[in-house]
Amino acid sequence: ELGDVFKTELEIDEEIVTDLKMTYFDTLPVATSLCLLPQSRRHVEGGLLFVGAEAGNHQLYQIDQAADAEDDDEQTYSHRLYREIQEAIKAGSKSFNEDNKFFQFKTKPLGHLVLVDEVQSMAPILSATSYNHLDEHRLLVSCGSKSNSSLRVLRHGLEVSERAMSMLPSMATGIWSVRNRCDSIHDEYIVVSFTNATLVLGVGETIDEILDSGFLGTKNTLSCTQLGDDSLVQVHPDGIRHIHADKRVSEWRTPFKRQIVKCALNQRQIAIALSNHEVLYFEMDTTGQLNEYNERKVFQSQISCMALGEIPAGEIRSQFLGVGVDQKVTIISLDLNDCMTEITRQTFTSIPESITIAELGGGGTNLNYAAQLYLNVGLQSGELVRTRLDRVSGDLSEPVRRYLGTKPVNLFNIRLKGRHALLACTNKSWLVYTHQSRCHLSPISFEPFEFAASFSSPQVPEGIVAISGCTLRVLTIERLGDIYNQRQHNLEASPRRFVVHPQSGNVVVMMTDRLPLLIRPDDEFDRWRSMIRLLDPISDKVLQEVIFESDQAALSIELATFGTSAAYIHVGVSTNYKLRTNSSLKNEIYTYSLSNNGLELQFVHKTECEAIPRVMRQFQDRLVVGIGRILRIYDLGKRKLLRKCESKQVPHMISSISVHSNRLFVGDVQESITFMKYRKAENVLSVFADDTYPRYLVSAGVLDFNTVICGDKFGNICVLQLPDDCNDDLDDDPTGTKSLWDRGWLGGASQKADTVAIFHIGEIVTSIQKTPLTLGRAECILYTTISGSIGALIQLEHKEDFEFFQTLEMHLRNEDPPLCGRDHLAFRSSYFPIKNIIDGDLCERYLALEPGAQQKVAEELERDTGEVCLFIDQMIEKII
Repeated sequence: ELGDVFKTELEIDEEIVTDLKMTYFDTLPVATSLCLLPQSRRHVEGGLLFVGAEAGNHQLYQIDQAADAEDDDEQTYSHRLYREIQEAIKAGSKSFNEDNKFFQFKTKPLGHLVLVDEVQSMAPILSATSYNHLDEHRLLVSCGSKSNSSLRVLRHGLEVSERAMSMLPSMATGIWSVRNRCDSIHDEYIVVSFTNATLVLGVGETIDEILDSGFLGTKNTLSCTQLGDDSLVQVHPDGIRHIHADKRVSEWRTPFKRQIVKCALNQRQIAIALSNHEVLYFEMDTTGQLNEYNERKVFQSQISCMALGEIPAGEIRSQFLGVGVDQKVTIISLDLNDCMTEITRQTFTSIPESITIAELGGGGTNLNYAAQLYLNVGLQSGELVRTRLDRVSGDLSEPVRRYLGTKPVNLFNIRLKGRHALLACTNKSWLVYTHQSRCHLSPISFEPFEFAASFSSPQVPEGIVAISGCTLRVLTIERLGDIYNQRQHNLEASPRRFVVHPQSGNVVVMMTDRLPLLIRPDDEFDRWRSMIRLLDPISDKVLQEVIFESDQAALSIELATFGTSAAYIHVGVSTNYKLRTNSSLKNEIYTYSLSNNGLELQFVHKTECEAIPRVMRQFQDRLVVGIGRILRIYDLGKRKLLRKCESKQVPHMISSISVHSNRLFVGDVQESITFMKYRKAENVLSVFADDTYPRYLVSAGVLDFNTVICGDKFGNICVLQLPDDCNDDLDDDPTGTKSLWDRGWLGGASQKADTVAIFHIGEIVTSIQKTPLTLGRAECILYTTISGSIGALIQLEHKEDFEFFQTLEMHLRNEDPPLCGRDHLAFRSSYFPIKNIIDGDLCERYLALEPGAQQKVAEELERDTGEVCLFIDQMIEKII
């Protein structure tokens, strides 16, 4: 149970085990399972060992060398030796009076294992909260246990690794990566365009400038690519430069007093827009020459952007050209029978800044998951519009809009994991990519890019080369599919709770661990390791640490201001606390002031209380504390906290406190929520409502003035709401001799809350809060679980949406049953019948069904497959 690993050897004589030897191997994180993958049946050296950790990240090790008993005699123990010692003790030998000393061992750093990789895991999540940093929502999560604990800052977006960075002489206007041949694995050149020049960099072991590439360096480049089998093409304002494999150059010049303003390229086609609003089309023939098509398309306004899709496999040209003019995008046919003919157009509320045509989606274990062709439009208003483009007719359908930022959106086609992806650059860079047969849109947690392109080299097989300011950067994105990227601060003990200083953003973490190794059966009290630590979560700098005595256990923490500009940290501490009997000799509340703008902790005073202070919450410039079953309100005094008001009407023991205005929602460890009202004029806490079911609450959060959401220890989450006719005032008693809440039913309050929704999650919910996950998204109910999961509940505002997802859920129960054969409805109703909550995880499984099953479900819903997928994606994009 402490993570020590031993190598076991059996000595066998004629199929009879004669001795058992155990050799200390290494000390690993406490694991729930181990998986050994030896190199061969007889040798484990060079093999792999996967450790499924009980807390923290799962780890993969390579076995460097197996422990040898001959090398570490003091770390080897055998059954034969133990039997000899026992016989010596029975014979009365004085040399063996304490046999356990002969079987003690010393732990050491890893000596036989080498860490190869880690799988991120936040189990168990003990506490979580959201906060804003630089106008960005972030999640702060305390997770892990004992030495495998950590405080993690979760930032919405994909994690990026910077592989190289180089300064540029001035601001760039574009960047492209170019291969030398169509069958080349890696890129040959990086082309960077400036206002009046072009820089060509050669890709090798290092990236250096080259002068003999054939590209024109005295003009700015509009676009360039590898053309045909082994030639290159460069488009600049004065013409098209075709660079052959033997370095011969063919030039096409623009007509007199005209320049190229926009262009679109692929492996065999070139489309350019001239300054007189004309669109010209070129195509490479079988001899490798570029030929201009006779027809030209003339527009009435300035062309703002153009796009050509990649040539599909088995074809010789892309069938469609997209042209952005004014506030619309026109799709033009490139088929030889009706070349340069307008097919359709799409109108927008803003001028298109850039457009791309790319295949997105697809994948899976077979070829049934076909990728779809999309027209992607980045608007100057900061919106990204993704519209499905029919491969045959060129019709546009199912537009999806997403606001990305305040700046115009520039789009770039790239490749990730062998598939097409789309990079959208505005105030923040966004990536549209395919993962597990589904199209995702996620921000990139890095500095915003101005221009970007795919990149491949021997050192970076698959990456991105981008321009950010006056720097050129080579980046890689490895963990596709992750909603958050993590910044981890390792801790020495379990982080039970933490509070955030609102002005500085610094965090005060309360860490508490029970020390079982120091306990003997005759010990009267447990021993504890408790401390509070002040740290900066952004820089990982530890500012201050306060360590409590070994007989003190820190059990609660809260920040309160008491109506002043100063912030005070309150820590509930129990002395000689025994966990098994839930008893202690002395209980106190330690008060510290956060001074120097949240950079320093100063002890103020401590206040004794009669029971264990398990829960604290700031309430109306005061501090409300749950002390056993007593709810008490404190104010700040000079020598200790001053009692102001208390209530002893909670049935058993307070487990959570939530506040809203003058109401307190008090969670009991066994009897659900008690609704209280604080009457400031009379300084009285009064109970006016409670729940009808005995819920064993672990966490709770407030949704509005009348509604609270809570999670119990059996993995249920429920929403309780007071009825419309609920009265929390005393004035309705005409006699004046009896309060409304004094007339309780069966020992409870006279008014009862309604259960408006309930759902079985299957994991203990450790924290619940109402917060937006990303800037500009709708508020959701965010919860974390003891298994390391983060989930969200979102409100369905329209009855039609609820009926649609309810019907979809019903059909998916039959089309996609659980792997273990359990009934889905029975699982979600394990303790209470499911009510008014749709299982979003099950609905999302529709996107992973085979096309035949998707079509069957869509027909039952009387909708198209794409429409159902669009509904699901829009619901997900409401919060992330």
